[in-house]
Amino acid sequence: MSYKHVKGGKLKLKGEADVKKKKSRKRKSTEAQPVYGVDSTDVRHGCWCKVNAYEGIQEHGVLELHSGGYMQAEDTGKFTVAEVDEGNGPEPPQIFTLVKVSDSKIAIKSGFGRYISCSTSGELVGRSEAIGPREVWEIVFENDKMALCGCNHRFVTVSSDKKVMATSETAKENEMVKIRCTHMPSKRRKSEGDEAITDLKSFELNAVKKFQSFQQRLKVCKEDRRVLDKAKEDGSLNEALLDRREKMKADRYCK
Repeated sequence: MSYKHVKGGKLKLKGEADVKKKKSRKRKSTEAQPVYGVDSTDVRHGCWCKVNAYEGIQEHGVLELHSGGYMQAEDTGKFTVAEVDEGNGPEPPQIFTLVKVSDSKIAIKSGFGRYISCSTSGELVGRSEAIGPREVWEIVFENDKMALCGCNHRFVTVSSDKKVMATSETAKENEMVKIRCTHMPSKRRKSEGDEAITDLKSFELNAVKKFQSFQQRLKVCKEDRRVLDKAKEDGSLNEALLDRREKMKADRYCK
């Protein structure tokens, strides 16, 4: 037998435990950063939570500037800084519609139905009726902080006379902005009743019986019942049943 075919290694004695070496690996964190930051300041803002990631941006939100106040739209198309009404949340002129344009950019529409852009001097104005290159804003997240960059490659800040401008070349402390939205995106929780429902056909028939007892022959909506499956998952089964009954025009309680 040739020695080159002999397996090399440490000499093992009879009765010696076979100990395997464990490779030390750094444990990688698989937990994603939460899209909302919930803290004690949320009560001060009427439970409008700070957005920590682009995924957390909802359809409506407020912009909290470094001074601690909200950006507020004026009927002139310009913007100022308004004080926070503690515990009551923002006023209507301080709530904006946030439209996602790409993975890191949004368009912002004021309550007057105009999109925000920046003028040649860097001042924010809300007079555009449609979204163009000048109405697109880039959101920059870093170290749990956020800044807003305009089409002129300048960051949003507040001037000495409380005007909202996009004039800063760098994002320092005075350029930090917070977007606050009302709630975290999530599906509605299923009720105990929805969990117990297994046969949607029988459930819908029983619901119809309660309100069509005055008729000799029951009438049930013939549309695809898969809509009810989705409504059950979303927690809106009862609302979906009402919609189907209303389409039949046979239920006096749904007219």
